[in-house]
Amino acid sequence: MRRTLPYCFVTIQILFSQFASAQLYIEETFFPVYVKKNDISNELGGAVTGSVPTESGIGFDFRTTIGYTFTTGIILGLTYNYYGVNTSRPAQGGFEAATRVVGKSELGPAVGYSLGTWKFLLCYFVSGEKFQDYRLEAATVVDESYKNTGISGFQFTINYGLSLGSGWEIGPSLIYRSASYSKQAYVVRSGSGTPYPETSLATAAIDDELRPMVTVVYRTGTGGSR
Repeated sequence: MRRTLPYCFVTIQILFSQFASAQLYIEETFFPVYVKKNDISNELGGAVTGSVPTESGIGFDFRTTIGYTFTTGIILGLTYNYYGVNTSRPAQGGFEAATRVVGKSELGPAVGYSLGTWKFLLCYFVSGEKFQDYRLEAATVVDESYKNTGISGFQFTINYGLSLGSGWEIGPSLIYRSASYSKQAYVVRSGSGTPYPETSLATAAIDDELRPMVTVVYRTGTGGSR
């Protein structure tokens, strides 16, 4: 017991010194989203005969991490992602007008490492969802929503930052995001679809992507003064 106490004391001192020298770390990664397509007639777009309406819209993709960075280069924090895009198309060529809202969000702890101007960050998703709201202005209006839940997955970010001074950095990021959903619900507010409550999927829904984005980082203060 006497031999153990000095080791515990040293460990506590190391942990305290790390948090005393920690800096608040805020990372905002973002990129605008723009959609324009006319694939209502076939999956590659266009039409062999007649005209088809164009569906278009704008949105945003944010990846936010807040936590602390230490003198060792370790980064500990919490990451929240949100993606949303609203699109619409007019009535044209015998096709009805429609609107669509697609969104997804994730939340999870993040751990990373800062090596000079390079940063590496890994986030494990503990909660999240993906949804789509769709409305078709037909003779019988279709108004329905899908929502995927039961998320599992992760996100890995590589960032190169250029110092702007006063704790600010900006630079490009490459993000790989992998998510799968084990449950789905289908809500029908109007239309002939058959709704179902949140149900376990026989085959999980997957959503993986590799995306370049822009990241702004701000570091300030020390853990000892907080």
